[in-house]
Amino acid sequence: MFDIFGDERGNKKKRTLTTAQLKDFKAAVGKCEICGKKFSVSVLQHHHIVPKEKGGSDNLLTNVLVVCGTCHDMAHKGFYKQKELREKIKKRSKKVVEQIKAIEGRRRSLRKKKKGDSHTGFGLDVPSIDIPDPFAPPKKGRGKKKKRNDDWFGF
Repeated sequence: MFDIFGDERGNKKKRTLTTAQLKDFKAAVGKCEICGKKFSVSVLQHHHIVPKEKGGSDNLLTNVLVVCGTCHDMAHKGFYKQKELREKIKKRSKKVVEQIKAIEGRRRSLRKKKKGDSHTGFGLDVPSIDIPDPFAPPKKGRGKKKKRNDDWFGF
């Protein structure tokens, strides 16, 4: 579809990080990884070192930093180089890295469940229902409706 603003919405990729996973990630780090100041989880943001549009991933261990709003703006304006930001990731404590690995592990297990399992994660199986497509062409072999001779109006 053509968009007057030049944004092709049909080509956007689905978000692979859920809101809950991002919240857990921010809570695990607990501070801005650039300036070191502590903020509440609701104030902290996440920054991709290599943007997703340029082939970057959602890997929390290698490409995503937790930052405050000020540092996030400065990172997008080019104040920090990618090499500097990668060094910040390398300086994470072992405890934080383990928590991030646990979040990544939950992401992988959820992806595996979604690929062909109808399990909801709450101990319930969702039954599959076969609903016919109302817009599909009619099946062949049904034949035409015969016109009755006693129909006065010809409908």
